[in-house]
Amino acid sequence: MRYFEENFDKLHLASLTAYGLNLHGRGFKYVKCPNKPPRTSLLLFNGDFRSSEGCAAIRDADVIVTNPPFSLFRDLVGAVVRYKKQFLLMGNMPTFGTKDMERLVTNRQMWFGYTGCGAVEFVVPEHYQKCHRMVTNPDGTTTKFAKNSSICWATNLPVNKPLGHNLTVKYDPNEHKKYDGLEEVDVIEVPALSKIPHDYNGVMAAPLTFLINWDSEQFDIVGFADGKHIKRGLTVDGEDPFRRVYIKRR
Repeated sequence: MRYFEENFDKLHLASLTAYGLNLHGRGFKYVKCPNKPPRTSLLLFNGDFRSSEGCAAIRDADVIVTNPPFSLFRDLVGAVVRYKKQFLLMGNMPTFGTKDMERLVTNRQMWFGYTGCGAVEFVVPEHYQKCHRMVTNPDGTTTKFAKNSSICWATNLPVNKPLGHNLTVKYDPNEHKKYDGLEEVDVIEVPALSKIPHDYNGVMAAPLTFLINWDSEQFDIVGFADGKHIKRGLTVDGEDPFRRVYIKRR
């Protein structure tokens, strides 16, 4: 929110609305309009996007930008898509292996931003137990940071970045193995994005991070598999690969 507030005029925003919690745990609404002082008011609820006030905020906005709780990410995406809004949402990559996310990605209703997929640090409350590091501030207080891996930006806004994967390796049956019990099926396991073979025309099970730079002119997405489905029998050398996206060269 601070970025949009500091660049309000530069971005030519018609208005800026933010929902949050104050120090007393009460939901509040912040509104900034051109040539007017910002206004802050208390909410009836806590600002949850599933409340009547939260739904109204989504309905009235043009663009939704937020870092939702990852456990509610799919619910928020469903809400903004239902209201046909543009969005820029920070999420956790494993979320995109689910059926509802699969449909949005394959139908090109959602894609990914510039920063790729990696670990990100978040400021967490003092009582938070899982602390990656702690910094002592000039006033003697401390700030805790927690690190979360596989973070990416999901959006339906225009993204001008190179797409596609640079294929430099050849198919090697010793490295690109078939699934246990499915040796006669034309599906191979790709252990890393850098290991996608350029000379294999069958179906490949690639890491979910393949989606970050997926080029639909280079590969078709055949389907997805999450950990639950894999553990029902699809293993490689007795091990369960993490969530995979099934791809095939066009």
